[in-house]
Amino acid sequence: MELQEKSIRYVPVAKAWLKHARGREFQAVLVFRGFIDESHDPNPIPKVFDLSCLVAYDNLWPWFEMAWVKVLEDKNEELTKQGRSTISRYHAADCSSLRGEFKGWSVEEQIEFSLKLFDVFRRHPVHIHSFDMPLQLLVQEIPEVAPNPVGFAYVILLIMLMGQIGDGTLGLYPEENITLHHDHCDYDGALADGFGLAVDERIFDVKNWDRFISITPEYWQHSVLLQAADMIAYENFKEGMRHHYPEGRGRRKSLTAIIDLEAVSGKASGFTLEAIGELKSLISGMSPQTKKRFFDAARIIL
Repeated sequence: MELQEKSIRYVPVAKAWLKHARGREFQAVLVFRGFIDESHDPNPIPKVFDLSCLVAYDNLWPWFEMAWVKVLEDKNEELTKQGRSTISRYHAADCSSLRGEFKGWSVEEQIEFSLKLFDVFRRHPVHIHSFDMPLQLLVQEIPEVAPNPVGFAYVILLIMLMGQIGDGTLGLYPEENITLHHDHCDYDGALADGFGLAVDERIFDVKNWDRFISITPEYWQHSVLLQAADMIAYENFKEGMRHHYPEGRGRRKSLTAIIDLEAVSGKASGFTLEAIGELKSLISGMSPQTKKRFFDAARIIL
């Protein structure tokens, strides 16, 4: 499908090497973990719905998490000394708009805080995978999804993400498998069913479906790494929204800062009208059983 490519660059993420007790060196077979979050505008049918995933080796994430938490702890220590309210987590939309727990912050303070979080990415190599879908255009072109375009977006974008991960990250590492972890939402069941559909049916002729182990919902209160996924999802959502401003807006400096980091690589894509047309043809070409399973996963009754 012809998609709007926002950034394309794949470089190997850091690989762990272990040494045998006798000193012989060998390459460890490790597992990737991917953290998924979504972001969209508040319209009843969102103009843009984004699903993004951060992927790295399982043994890198604890170091990433400790570095991320250290930034939050240092900031809370500073806020406490100033007699101001502390924050419970990084929340991209609130931080960007200076609302919620970030109400009362200055723009300069918000930028300084964000730059420190960007530095966590700089020190910990990750792959970014992202897709966004214009849901109003989707409903216009594929009326079948009108009863639940958000559910459809969760399922189709998860499958597209898995395909991108399979071709990209897993394509670079033929021995590794991956587990997926997403922010708990109303569509936990839809994501689980979409994952099963992708693995069982091997749809869209994507490589490496057999190397996806599981998908698990997690709560942000217990998974710091979902905060980093939230940052990436929000930045890619805002990038997708640029096409809906008639005056035209440039790329956000924050997104530019992230994708310019040598430690960050990956691919972000947006659905165009032509891509939605191709998607419609692919769905029409599914067997009746697969199509029903697809729409059942999206919580749409045909």
